[in-house]
Amino acid sequence: MDIFLSGWPPGAPPVVRVAADISSAVETLAEGEGAVVVGFPDAAGLEFALEMADLYRHRRFFLAVEPEALSDVSLWRRATGKGMMLVSASNAAEEVAAALPGAGAPRREPEPAEVIARVGKEMASSDNRVKRANKLSIACWSTRGGVGKTALAVNLAVSLALWGQNVSPVYKVCLVDGDAEGGNLRLWLGCPEPRVTLPAWLDLDEDGKVVWNTVQEYLMCHSESGLYYLPRSSRASDAAFVTPELMEKTYRVLTRHFDAVIYDLDPSVRKSSLDILSRVGTILVVSRPDLPTVESIGDDIRDLAPEHGLDLSKMRLVINRLSKTSEFKSDKVAQRVHVPLIVPPLPEDHRVEQAVNHGRPPALVYPDSDFSRAVTGIARNLVGQEIWSKNELRMGWFKRLACLFKGRAAM
Repeated sequence: MDIFLSGWPPGAPPVVRVAADISSAVETLAEGEGAVVVGFPDAAGLEFALEMADLYRHRRFFLAVEPEALSDVSLWRRATGKGMMLVSASNAAEEVAAALPGAGAPRREPEPAEVIARVGKEMASSDNRVKRANKLSIACWSTRGGVGKTALAVNLAVSLALWGQNVSPVYKVCLVDGDAEGGNLRLWLGCPEPRVTLPAWLDLDEDGKVVWNTVQEYLMCHSESGLYYLPRSSRASDAAFVTPELMEKTYRVLTRHFDAVIYDLDPSVRKSSLDILSRVGTILVVSRPDLPTVESIGDDIRDLAPEHGLDLSKMRLVINRLSKTSEFKSDKVAQRVHVPLIVPPLPEDHRVEQAVNHGRPPALVYPDSDFSRAVTGIARNLVGQEIWSKNELRMGWFKRLACLFKGRAAM
C-alpha cells in the first residue's frame, strides 16, 4: 500500500480512500464512485475482487498482481470477463494513473486517486462474503386487460428497489413499460410527460457494450424509491415502434446493468411481448377472481402456449383484487387456469386508488396497507425467503411517518 501511494504520480486524479481489511473495503466501495485498485495476496483475495467487480458494475476495477501473473491467460480471461484491467504490483501506481481519464489534472493535496489496497486473508472466510440475490427478469402479463398488471408491475418494482437499498447501495431495479397498446405506468410514478420513452431506444448505439452512464441517459429515475424506469409516452403512434427488435435490445442492455428487470406487457399476443416472454425467467400471469376472466385466461393460455412456444413452467398465477367475500377462491382459480399460484393474492384495497390518483405507488406511500404487504410477500417469494430475510426491509418509524405524511399531503 505504501509503495503504491508513494508512487502515485503528480497530476493524477486524487486517491480519496484506502482500505486494509475486508470490512472497511466494503464500506469504501459503498461510499465512493471512482476507480478501484485491488491488491490481493492469494486466491481468496482474487475471488473477493471478482465478486466486488460484479457487484459494483458502475466502477472501474484494476487488479494489482505479481509480474509473473500477468502472463496467466486464465487469470486474464477471468479479469477481463468482469471488465477489470490487470496491472503489475511493482508498477501499479503508474499503470493505473495512465489508464485513468483526467490524468493531467492538478493534484489535490493531501489526498492523492481512489484506491482499495491489499486485503487480508480473512477474505477466505465464507462469512465475510457478500450475500446477494440472483438476477431477476420478470414479465407481468395477462391475456385480458384491466386485471391489474400495471399495479403489480409498478409496486413489485418499487418493493424490490426499496429492499435492494438494504442489500447494496448499487442494487438496481428497472421497470419497463412494454404495453404497446396503452401503457400508463408513468402515471403511477407521477410523471405524465417523461423526458425519455421506450422508442428513444431505437437510437441507442450498441456498438460494443453500452456503458452505465449512457444507459442512465435513456432511463427515468423515481427519486423516492431509487427505481429506474422506461415508460411509454401518451402518443398512440408509439405502438408502431415497439418491435421485437427494440424489446430484444432493451432486454440485452438492461439485463447487463440491473439486478432485477420487470416488464409490464400488453394483453395481446404481439411479437414484441412474445419476445420478452421467451426471454424472462418468470412470467406472472395476472387475473381477477371472477369466473369469466378466469375461464378466458385459462382458455387463452391453453391455446397460445403450444402455438407460440410459451414455457408454462415459467408461469405463476397472481390473483388481484381478491375480497373477503369472493366466492371464487385462489386455489380454484389456479385449477381453472392450470398455472401454479404464487402467494399471497393481492387484496381489494381502497388505498391503491387513492395513491395512484396522485401519482404515488401504494408500496411506497402506504407500505403497511394490505395491498403493499401482499406485493412484498410476492417479492419475497421471487427473491427467495432466505435471501430476503437476510436483508429484510426495515423502515423506521420516522421514515414510515414521512411516507404517510407525504401521502396524506398529496391526497
